Amino acid sequence: MILFLNKGVLFTGKTAFQEENFLILSYFALENCIFGIFFSTNVLKTLTTIFSNVHELFCFAVPHDGESFYTKFHELS
Repeated sequence: MILFLNKGVLFTGKTAFQEENFLILSYFALENCIFGIFFSTNVLKTLTTIFSNVHELFCFAVPHDGESFYTKFHELS
């Protein structure tokens, strides 16, 4: 389970599916203008285009080999 703490509210990622070699999780919470999406890098440009009006976009991809990387984009709009 993936957890984020923002403005005192705890969000959990509850949707999971696989794309290529990545486990992808997503969640969102409109009240705090936070959208979290977990995905492989090959869909990054598409997602940033679709959600370009979101205040913050959290990107986190976890390959099946256990390695991971994290990127946080601020103020995409």
